[in-house]
Amino acid sequence: MTVTILFWICTLTSIALSACGVSRRAPRLLFLAAVFAMPLTLYLVANPGFRWGGLLLPIPQALAGVVVKRSRPLAIVLASVFPCFVVWLETVVVMSNANAAA
Repeated sequence: MTVTILFWICTLTSIALSACGVSRRAPRLLFLAAVFAMPLTLYLVANPGFRWGGLLLPIPQALAGVVVKRSRPLAIVLASVFPCFVVWLETVVVMSNANAAA
């Protein structure tokens, strides 16, 4: 239970830091968001379906930190990869659980 709470706190913190980093044009917040994305990344590495592809998840956030001063639209696109992935993953999990219960 505690691990789950910490996992979701890190995931939601990463999403919030991404939004704040892009809106304030603060690269440090985007780099910190990439660090907070690591628990999900490590979870995905342990899952055989994602393997090493999970390690690529925080890279767009770090790249957003590099380009946020020069191009905010590009930073928005790069920073939105992680939240979109989390929403997609949760949708798949919820639908899978709904189908298993039926």
